Amino acid sequence: MRFLIISLLFLLPWQSQAQESVRTLVAEGVVLHDAGDYDGALALYEQAYKLDPTYVTTMYEMGFTYHAMGDYKKAQKWMKKVIKLNDLYVGDAYSMLGSSQDDMGKPKKAIKTFQKGLALFPDDNMLYFNLALTHSRLEEWNEVAANLEEGILLDPSHASSLLLMATAQEILGNKSKALMSAYWFLILEPNTSRSAAAVALTKRVILPDMEADEDSNLNLTLVMNDDKEFATADMVLGMVAFSLYNETKGKISVPELFVGINESFFKILDENKEDKIGLWWEGFGYIFISLEKAGHTEAFSHYIWQSEGGQIAQWIESHDAQMDAFFNWIDNL
Repeated sequence: MRFLIISLLFLLPWQSQAQESVRTLVAEGVVLHDAGDYDGALALYEQAYKLDPTYVTTMYEMGFTYHAMGDYKKAQKWMKKVIKLNDLYVGDAYSMLGSSQDDMGKPKKAIKTFQKGLALFPDDNMLYFNLALTHSRLEEWNEVAANLEEGILLDPSHASSLLLMATAQEILGNKSKALMSAYWFLILEPNTSRSAAAVALTKRVILPDMEADEDSNLNLTLVMNDDKEFATADMVLGMVAFSLYNETKGKISVPELFVGINESFFKILDENKEDKIGLWWEGFGYIFISLEKAGHTEAFSHYIWQSEGGQIAQWIESHDAQMDAFFNWIDNL
């Protein structure tokens, strides 16, 4: 017995050193992965796994790298190991497992995986996002919107969820929801590689209601949708955009036109907010109603169009005080 205790005492320093080596190898592997050297990362993960085949971080990073390489079969193998251990990264592993299945052309299987993960981790917004993404590839847009709504409630700062929500709501014909989703996305990402697509979406949401006639005037085409919650707001929004466009045609730029449209839109939301609850009214609606009442709609409307450059950049540069006041308001939300 005494010999066994002495032997174990000698083993403890070695085990501690081995664990430290494993962590170091994995950390170095992550750096290589982030630099795009996937083969180099895998080589380090393999070394770490040989030293300690129970260290769950190694398994997760191994699967993550295989997924990035497009080897979805091996990615699934390692994510299943993570799930089986039931230690760390289990929710993330369900997300990666489902995504790998989807990328292999098995969306129905992926949906079941995401749903299984959500049954265990109902507060994991990424599971909702990845489930919505799979539904989007199947063009099941109501399911996309429903799952994104749950995810955004958990994390309203997840920009990809907001952009996908804007797309889904545009396809469903829900103007107000599409605009609010795109606007919140553009507050988070006003000038990234994805911003131009979001700005284009906001234009499409408004401009399809208008068709040029022979005299270059605009005719209004109102399209009703099934979203009773915002039916009035959507209809009035289309009418306001039509009216402002005809009144200001050739006199102001499109961004300036949208300042007027947004002012009216946010006031419409305020007039229709009574007894309304949920993400769209208590979340997005509250923010944009408050923004208009605080007098920041003009600054906001230029800020979110930064990807347009040109006149937008000049306007922002020449309105420092107005932009600073808007930023302070955002910071205090």
